[in-house]
Amino acid sequence: MFTCFAACGGELTNPSGIIQSPNYPNYYPHSRDCRWYITAPEGKRITVTIMDFEIEHQGSCYYDYVEFINGHLDRSPTIAKYCGNVSSTTVIESTSRCMTIHFNSDGSISNGGFRLRYTTSEPAICGGAITQQWTDRVHYHP
Repeated sequence: MFTCFAACGGELTNPSGIIQSPNYPNYYPHSRDCRWYITAPEGKRITVTIMDFEIEHQGSCYYDYVEFINGHLDRSPTIAKYCGNVSSTTVIESTSRCMTIHFNSDGSISNGGFRLRYTTSEPAICGGAITQQWTDRVHYHP
């Protein structure tokens, strides 16, 4: 049996926009793997504000999660990875003009999903040192 799914993910080049889980505000579907690739204008970075976030609860965010990646490459570092309930005041920022937002859901529990707003108006950050491994940035919110 073949099942059709609504598209999720894609390339985003507008200076601002909204990203939401498939079926939002209803429960998101099982077994989805979505990637949004945001590219800001030269010299700008990406700021994402969580507007609504309710993903399956699990301590290591292994099953269902939203991951924010600082770049578009497979080896780009993870900025943060969230599951559970996350405050609507949470802000995630890239240091460059590229960010990938990766949503993954497994085959069992679903929840209300997420709605995010992104903007590309802040100047890019150059320099500095990364001192934490991405596993230090996994956030579980009961």
